[in-house]
Amino acid sequence: METREIIRSQYQSALEMFKQAIARCPESIWDDRGDKTKFWHIAYHALFYTHIYLQDSEKEFKPWAKHRDG
Repeated sequence: METREIIRSQYQSALEMFKQAIARCPESIWDDRGDKTKFWHIAYHALFYTHIYLQDSEKEFKPWAKHRDG
């Protein structure tokens, strides 16, 4: 297995684990009003930057249709 394939495999595994964490997150934690940084916000941030980093260049990046600046 080449280094590139190993890195891709590890990256995909990490994203799969993240997907499971999102899917299994209880509603009470997902949008906990008492939590300054909501779980959904952290998850969105992680996915947003993953999306950017997977582009060939930052100029090619196009935010999702419902993305809000700021």
